[in-house]
Amino acid sequence: MSYNDLKEKIKEHEGFRDQVYKDSLGFATIGYGHLVLSTDPFKEGVTYKKKDLEEVFDSDFNIAKT
Repeated sequence: MSYNDLKEKIKEHEGFRDQVYKDSLGFATIGYGHLVLSTDPFKEGVTYKKKDLEEVFDSDFNIAKT
């Protein structure tokens, strides 16, 4: 499976939200399952651009890949 196929499968499984939400464990999450960290700029109630959250996903994916 190529990296692009894998990324699309993860996106499909995670789903997408453009606002901060609580995941099934109660943690703040955004985009394609990104765990919001204290160092992240994301705030509850704010809608973020999909393009920006795609970049967050790509960064998370690259971290996981290495």
